[in-house]
Amino acid sequence: MLPLDTLLDKPAMPAADLDAALVALAGANAAGVMLDVWWGVCEPEPGAYDFSRVTALAARCGELGLAVQATMSFHKCGGNVGDSVTVPLPAWALAAAAAEGLLYTDASGWANPECLSLSADHVAFLPSAGGGEPRTAVAAYAAFVRAFVDALAGPIAAGVVTELQVGLGPCGELRYPSYPAAGGRWAFPGIGEFVCYDPRMRASLAAAAAAGGHPKEWGTPPTDAGTYNDTPWVAPFFRRFGGWRTPRGRFFLTWYADALVRHGDDVLAAVRSVVPPRGRLRLAVKVSGIHWWRSTASRAAEATCGYVCLPRDGPLGLFGAGAVDAYARLAALFARHDAVFDFTCLEMWTWKQPLWAARCEPERLVRDAVDAAAAAGVAFAGENALERYDEEAYRQVEKAFRRVPRGRRYGFTYLRMGATLMEEPHWAQFCAFVSRMRAKG
Repeated sequence: MLPLDTLLDKPAMPAADLDAALVALAGANAAGVMLDVWWGVCEPEPGAYDFSRVTALAARCGELGLAVQATMSFHKCGGNVGDSVTVPLPAWALAAAAAEGLLYTDASGWANPECLSLSADHVAFLPSAGGGEPRTAVAAYAAFVRAFVDALAGPIAAGVVTELQVGLGPCGELRYPSYPAAGGRWAFPGIGEFVCYDPRMRASLAAAAAAGGHPKEWGTPPTDAGTYNDTPWVAPFFRRFGGWRTPRGRFFLTWYADALVRHGDDVLAAVRSVVPPRGRLRLAVKVSGIHWWRSTASRAAEATCGYVCLPRDGPLGLFGAGAVDAYARLAALFARHDAVFDFTCLEMWTWKQPLWAARCEPERLVRDAVDAAAAAGVAFAGENALERYDEEAYRQVEKAFRRVPRGRRYGFTYLRMGATLMEEPHWAQFCAFVSRMRAKG
């Protein structure tokens, strides 16, 4: 991954240093680089796009034989783990969303400015170029991608720009912003909060309850699901035999997860209308590695971010009829749109995480994702969740990829290029890692 500020006016890595790093990457036989194409930078005014810096970078990468993975970053940068700069949403989009109540909102009423709520997908509220008819969020995302594809037509045709990773939520991931670190609201390993309190999401839940013939109270989110930094046993809803197991709890969690999958489906369908399948440009979607509380029954941190996993609705709670597997659902979604399943936290060892204090199981979670992708027949890609420069992390990534079927290994994107990576012994270890990954296919 290139530095987050690569497309900004004054990046921390000077142009000469960036070019030297690109030359070094090409010499190390790395396949290419990933670049955040920020909505807030590249569409400063409605319908006015500027991809000139992306075009220049792609041209240089083409000269060096490096591919470019372009992330359509429809989210804010700043405040989360690893964010070294601040890049807000376009001011015109943020203002319109705030005015219409179309930002993800928690139970306290705080509206998160990281990204638009999925309830904005089909509401015509975003301004158009020249004061035209308002656009829906999905239409705005698709128009941005179309403008990008048109501007980068040459590098795409030449096989330089090879992938579009479609941002579908905070940090570019398909999830809810349930654990916002900005402002100190959340800290690891808090369970996070359900963020479905904007007016349209609340109306959607109420309508779903009414349509299903359920009592009126089912049309409101649970009131005992805790706050951002609670543990599962503090929040009654997430205790072992808490509300999440009840018919009402299952109804709510299913609605919450369904809304997220539908959001991914709708945006990917719109992008697919611009980027046809079986072309030279692959689509990818990033899924977050929410590894804390994985070994608890309720899997609360996964649930609040929309990755709902439910056991069979029976006395033993064993997987079977009626079970819900979030990762299988996501893999099926990606299969429908011929998109790569990109998963994080491949570098993590379970025994190095606070298993007892936070019930972390990153290795088991990676296996869940790999197996779901394999079962759905989709390509699998990976990333490290945190910056690591050591041999132990590289070996763990290699171990994770051994489980991925050979024909489905799409690649690994390393986080992140910078001065630390270029130092010794980090650079030599990275080059050896690239060589080993290349050899293993």
